[in-house]
Amino acid sequence: MEYETFKQQFIDNVKYMAGWSKVPGRCVIESVQISGIETSRIRFDCTDKRVVLPEIYIEDIWNATESWKEDRRRIIKISDIAFSIRRTWETTYDTAIYRCSKKEGPGRTDEIRPLITNRKSEKEMLKNLLYLQHDEIAVCFYVTNRRKKTCFLSKDLADIWNIRKETLLKKVLEEKGGEVLFEHWIEKNKLENRIGNLLTEDGKKICIGTAEQGTALLFHEGYRERLKEKMGGDFYVFFLSPEECVWIPEKIPFATVHHCLQKIREETFERESWITDDIYFCDGKNLEFTGMIQNRKEIVTDFKQKSR
Repeated sequence: MEYETFKQQFIDNVKYMAGWSKVPGRCVIESVQISGIETSRIRFDCTDKRVVLPEIYIEDIWNATESWKEDRRRIIKISDIAFSIRRTWETTYDTAIYRCSKKEGPGRTDEIRPLITNRKSEKEMLKNLLYLQHDEIAVCFYVTNRRKKTCFLSKDLADIWNIRKETLLKKVLEEKGGEVLFEHWIEKNKLENRIGNLLTEDGKKICIGTAEQGTALLFHEGYRERLKEKMGGDFYVFFLSPEECVWIPEKIPFATVHHCLQKIREETFERESWITDDIYFCDGKNLEFTGMIQNRKEIVTDFKQKSR
């Protein structure tokens, strides 16, 4: 089965399943640019704008089923996945509606967590969400609990809970104890062996941040100076995924780490999860665009000069 045939059958199956769903709304098929490459996804546009459902990237499903050589088995798999997507949308919808009914605010076990994304490629989803932005980077939020009942924090839900964008990130950090914790990637991250092999001693000076840490870095000046102290000076910021960003001390020649990080991003994360090719520079006070990966097969060595 060729990709285009698979794509059409998958879209037809998801639309069919969505037609039987109890969630009012419609399926939207759209093409978006992810790090300069066009890809297709399915989004369910809910009639009730308090609810925003996760998108489905078609190439993700194609890659997951590519090992199924027989067309008949793949067709059955397509139907199974479409049904699972419908159930996931229904569960998320029910969770969001339930939370909207709790006008007193988040429950005791609920946590509000940030998620880093690209403002341009996610503009349709973001228009109904509460989010912060810095250049093309956007930070939206979701609500989750120990039972893994998760939904996006929509503008309407935020209004019901009387949550304001200006104080939201401060609240998230306070729930984490007010600390921005970060760790040496080489010592603790799951990719430590690969990075250690590719970077050797330089890798020990590179740190990784979670979505919360990346958010604090982007939007809280008070934390930037502390991070500069931890990093031993000015540093670059590179976004690997919605959950992880990397901090690279300026004193490390960027060309020595760029190829490693790009290789890991391409081999570890689906392209649809890439945030941006932009690279930022932090001097402890400001976070500024400094360059970008023009070609994923080339090493970027030339950055705009910063006035210090």
